[in-house]
Amino acid sequence: MNNLNTAQHEDTAQSNVGSVENVKKEEPKDPRVEELKKNIEEEKKKRFGIIDELKKLRKKIGFKKAEQSAILKLLENNKEEKKIGYLLRLKEKLEFKISTEASTLEAEKELIRRINEVNEELDKAIKSKRLKRRAELLSSDIEQLNKEIEEKEKLVKESEKKLDD
Repeated sequence: MNNLNTAQHEDTAQSNVGSVENVKKEEPKDPRVEELKKNIEEEKKKRFGIIDELKKLRKKIGFKKAEQSAILKLLENNKEEKKIGYLLRLKEKLEFKISTEASTLEAEKELIRRINEVNEELDKAIKSKRLKRRAELLSSDIEQLNKEIEEKEKLVKESEKKLDD
């Protein structure tokens, strides 16, 4: 008799399982649930977009830092910092001497050689100054990118918080 009750109970349980599934399929979808799902999907898309932007910014910072470190190494090798103004005045002075003073051929050649040396030093000083300026600009770019990354990370955290709610 116990087997009979168990068999009867299994039949009832199986028919109930089928009816629960049927009820779920037949229930009309709640518009609030659909809207919530839609909002969740939109938030996920927004979050993934922000994460992609974060990846790009981090990659950009990596390149900027690499460039900055290379420039700083070049600047370390150029310890001698010539003053551009001084070199320009010296060059003008030497050129003025050549054009106004009557001197021997040997003295004039010496002045021209000295002018060429000053020109070389001036070029090095200008390049060094440009590198220094470039390093400063890279520092400010890196700082700005770090701020952007912080903002994006806050947005991602807010998005995660919305998704958790």
